[in-house]
Amino acid sequence: MAVLSKNLVAAFIVGSFSTFAGLTAIPIATAQDAAQLPIRGVVRAVNTAAISTSLVVPIKTLPFREGQSFKKGDLLVSFKCEHLVAERSTLLAERKIQSLTYQNNKTLLKHRAIGEFDVQISKAKVTKADAEIKRLDVRIDQCKVMAPFSGKVEETLVRQYETPKSGVPFIKIIETGAHEIELIVPSKWLAWLKVGAKFNFLIDETGKSFSGIVSRLGAAVDPVSQTVEVKGKLSNADSSVLVGMSGSGQFDQPGS
Repeated sequence: MAVLSKNLVAAFIVGSFSTFAGLTAIPIATAQDAAQLPIRGVVRAVNTAAISTSLVVPIKTLPFREGQSFKKGDLLVSFKCEHLVAERSTLLAERKIQSLTYQNNKTLLKHRAIGEFDVQISKAKVTKADAEIKRLDVRIDQCKVMAPFSGKVEETLVRQYETPKSGVPFIKIIETGAHEIELIVPSKWLAWLKVGAKFNFLIDETGKSFSGIVSRLGAAVDPVSQTVEVKGKLSNADSSVLVGMSGSGQFDQPGS
């Protein structure tokens, strides 16, 4: 009976060990394995602009349409501002009259034919005329909108001869040739993912793969998804890369 009990215990130990060994043989994903998984990302423009105006006047020219390219300094839109130019001419004429009056009053003051108060009043009118001209010059400068960078027109919400609503964007532009990749990665990656880390980015639409480098890390972690936003730049992007394209980024953890 004692021999039988010993045999049962031995069999139990051997069987338990075999089961444990079988469980530990199952592959477990490590942090290094996870780092090599593809991470979804999207191509963004470094610079974008939604242009609006405070002028309530019709559009005179709108040279570029959706999808068309422009260079930095090109005219994007001009407005019909002839009335402002005419008003400026009127102000210049009034300013000249005020200036002549001021100069004449200074001469009269020397001959005691006028008081100091009258001279100061005439001087103030010249200053006021100068301020009115500068104010109008600011509005005239708004009659032409020049491209702040080279890029493409993403959207136009008005047409030539129409009057845009004051303060409401009527044309949207994006910079070309300066892309960045926006990726969402697990927040645990912050233990090793740093600015300057390299990755490869495969674009879905074209099937092309490009080299990238991390340029910025997100300032906060999403507490629900435990993810963080990462921005990267493509070092060898070509003209086939367009804003809005999506793809997969693959990172190599140091030491993997």
